Amino acid sequence: MENKKLTYHLVSIVRLYLYELQEIYYYQEDTHKFFTKTYSINLDKDGPWYEIFKDMDKRSLAKRDDQLFKMIIVSCLSIFEAFNKDFFKILYSLRPENLKRKAKVDLNFEELIEFSSMEVLFEELAMREVDQFGRLSIDQIAKELEKKHKINLTKDFKKWKPLRENYYRRNIIVHNRGKMSKDYIEKFEDNQVNNIGKELDLSFDYVEGCISNVWDYIKFILKKLGVKYKLKIDYQKIDDFDLPLSFLFGMDPRSPEWDSFKKEIE
Repeated sequence: MENKKLTYHLVSIVRLYLYELQEIYYYQEDTHKFFTKTYSINLDKDGPWYEIFKDMDKRSLAKRDDQLFKMIIVSCLSIFEAFNKDFFKILYSLRPENLKRKAKVDLNFEELIEFSSMEVLFEELAMREVDQFGRLSIDQIAKELEKKHKINLTKDFKKWKPLRENYYRRNIIVHNRGKMSKDYIEKFEDNQVNNIGKELDLSFDYVEGCISNVWDYIKFILKKLGVKYKLKIDYQKIDDFDLPLSFLFGMDPRSPEWDSFKKEIE
């Protein structure tokens, strides 16, 4: 039952964040199409001001696209960070052996006896652990995953390099208006020091790639840890949102068996 409980909660978290990414994808696709369609409709090719307004509308379209793309990138990396916290909180709560470490826990006896059960204590310790985890950079996260879970992102995750670039691109969008900073340039060898202050171009393909990178990262983490803990998961169906969650456990969502199962593991 412990493995079923872990499977249920981890799969639920993964499907939640994959669904959010899917919604972001559809939103940016529909919005981009709307901007482009509006631009083409508004231009009267037979009008006397066509040439002037053509350039103005192109600049306006580019500006709106740029704002949209920046918003999507920030949203994607927010999902990346939120997923890490929620996923590992569940893992550490239900598999507290992952919390074993030499560092002391700042809890006095009075605080300890206030916990109603060991399960509640593990949840508190898990929360403290992921709060620290949530403040790490993507490079620090990679080191933590290798140290604690033997997951080597740099070697085993095929999209590590583009995901890492997405992460630091998000940082300069938020903190430097999308312009290359010294820190960003130092992270990537292809850039030159004289590019400091230069704004990086964004494109529809780049944004789609960002969504795909976070999507694949989420599935990669689930599979790595699912295999480690011998969880019975059909990884091919994880992102099939037309398939009810209960089907992944071989149950009909309308059955009393499924209701009983959920009550037992929640």
